[in-house]
Amino acid sequence: MAKPTYQELKAQAEKLMAQAEQVRKEEVASVAKEVAAKLNEYEISLADLKAAGYAFASQDTGPKFGKAKKSGTGHVAMKYRDPKNPSNEWSGRGRSPNWMQTYLDAGKKKEDFLIK
Repeated sequence: MAKPTYQELKAQAEKLMAQAEQVRKEEVASVAKEVAAKLNEYEISLADLKAAGYAFASQDTGPKFGKAKKSGTGHVAMKYRDPKNPSNEWSGRGRSPNWMQTYLDAGKKKEDFLIK
């Protein structure tokens, strides 16, 4: 039996992806019907779910189900800087980076590297 070509394999993959998408749509319709039935049975509104902290995806962003992220998380200001290589910075959170550990092992203190 001859080894399939790239184009043949690509065509097979596209056909399988189309089949998978069709099955997904059918399963989503079934699950959506079950979820709607439960929501109606317990008289749960979208506002109730949002109030409980659940996040939902908009149509253009894809699935994002589960508890919503807490606000206020994000970028942390850098607290320490390597004097020999200013591109080496550390926020002070988590495990200390190798450059900082090298200084600490040599007897320096973290306070010596504070960004002013």
